[in-house]
Amino acid sequence: MELTENPGALAGATGAGIRNNCDANYTSPPPQPQSQKPGQETITRTLILADGSVVTVDSRWHDMLSTVRWFGAGGGGRYPARTVTLNDGRKSTEFLHRLVTDARPGEIIDHADGDPHNATSGNLRTVTWAQNSANRRPTSASGFLGVEQTRSGTFRGSVACGPIRLTGPCRQTPEEAARDRDEQARQLWGGMTRYNYPRPGERSLDGRLAGAP
Repeated sequence: MELTENPGALAGATGAGIRNNCDANYTSPPPQPQSQKPGQETITRTLILADGSVVTVDSRWHDMLSTVRWFGAGGGGRYPARTVTLNDGRKSTEFLHRLVTDARPGEIIDHADGDPHNATSGNLRTVTWAQNSANRRPTSASGFLGVEQTRSGTFRGSVACGPIRLTGPCRQTPEEAARDRDEQARQLWGGMTRYNYPRPGERSLDGRLAGAP
């Protein structure tokens, strides 16, 4: 990775194909965080953005990145970015998480814990558009991810993966439906999504790894 005025691919691009049997044309293995070896911790340092907020990066990137003015952009100004000059003289925006991962045009980089200010190698991974969408916080009124209340007052858990949608049975409580949803999600998404009731090594609704200190 070199820090130059030539911008890499911009965030927001979309890719095709989703994991496993959701797209017959997508045969790559499930993407994993670009992290250190097992048992080896990544040494991190922080950068201060123009608005005073802090972003965490690998220490090996710090000296290079600290020479640049970073500011918040995209997604309500949540993603650290810089301004670059194109070959034709126009200005453009390049996002830090795409720069440090050497993202190619069309590649999507996901923050595994959902925090745009955690730009460490262990938190950034290349994903498809569908996988990126699966790694989200709950938005339903039930307070659980993938759980909706039916007209009869019961609750159902569901998860979608492209054209495939798995829907659980009607349950009397949202907690039961949330457990159904989690089991369905393990079949389709594995480590690419969050869980209402995560097992060790899975991410909770707030993006934290279950069982982590």
